[in-house]
Amino acid sequence: MKLIVDNIIYSIQKWGGISNYWSELRKGLLNNSDIDVSELELINKIISNNFKKDENFNTIKNSRLLVKAIERYQNPFPEINQPHLFHSSYYRYSKNPKSINITTAHDFSYELHFSGIKKYVHVTQKKKALNNSDVIICISNFTRDLMLNLYPELSDKRIEVIYNGVNSNELLGNSKTSHPNLFSFENGEYALYIGDRKAQYKNFKLTCKAIEISKVPLIIVGGGALTPDEFAMLENVKYQHVIFATDQELSFLYANALLLIYPSISEGFGIPLIEAQTLGCPIISTNNSCIPEIAGEGALLVNKVDEFALSDSINEISKSTQTRDELIRLGYQNAPRFSWNEMRRNTIELYKDIGNGN
Repeated sequence: MKLIVDNIIYSIQKWGGISNYWSELRKGLLNNSDIDVSELELINKIISNNFKKDENFNTIKNSRLLVKAIERYQNPFPEINQPHLFHSSYYRYSKNPKSINITTAHDFSYELHFSGIKKYVHVTQKKKALNNSDVIICISNFTRDLMLNLYPELSDKRIEVIYNGVNSNELLGNSKTSHPNLFSFENGEYALYIGDRKAQYKNFKLTCKAIEISKVPLIIVGGGALTPDEFAMLENVKYQHVIFATDQELSFLYANALLLIYPSISEGFGIPLIEAQTLGCPIISTNNSCIPEIAGEGALLVNKVDEFALSDSINEISKSTQTRDELIRLGYQNAPRFSWNEMRRNTIELYKDIGNGN
């Protein structure tokens, strides 16, 4: 069975959940003798993606690339003259008539939370890819249900839910490595905020307000350099920004945090939830989108997303050993539901099933 994987995501982001997902999937394909894998490599290739590893796959040419600057939006025509599967890392589909197209739907944040030309471009590309796909993978039941609500015409497609995961053994091993100079706060006293701060639905501004009320130190990881507006939000907060953390450092931060604050109201899966639970880090999040499905009972979820509900939850975890211990226990029970090994196994089984004409 021939499979072409399209690595366009590596030219779009330097890090992020989709890059993580794609790299974990590629690991499972590397030594699988049942699948003949080739990769569609890119002209406008960013080699500094933190998840991209050079693997020993064949590389194929794309005969119909037009404009380098908009390569990410162009749907390729791979030079292969035999039936094959085509799986893109980010909302492209093959125009080769011999392709069976597979698309992974990660989330629908642009449809729900953006406007203007940025929304139009992203939504148009995604909708075309989904409509031209033979099979759609959704990373949660919530994502599938939201997709069908937004695009009911896709109900005739084959849709499979395959969860994201974590590498639990790797996380646990990394967390045991000491990084005494990584942060200036005491173990167990700081709240942890990870990732994107710019999208309003991530609620970083509310996080700052809640932290200011609760007076708990905050460690911010990733998300690029702080902006002047963000410095203003943090004016009365005791904080530290770790602009980039290695896997070992991030595991250490989880394992030694008072809590993870994850106040997003729109997620497709939410990998930090499972990373935190694996490492015994209590979670404060929202009762929105996929979060109840993924976090289970191992998180303190707020129904009203404002600074007061978040600060009350921070205070509950910081002052009640019983609450904290119970969240950790329930998190440990929930986290094993999700693993990258399971994601890889389910996806490869799907490839085989499609390749056999099912």
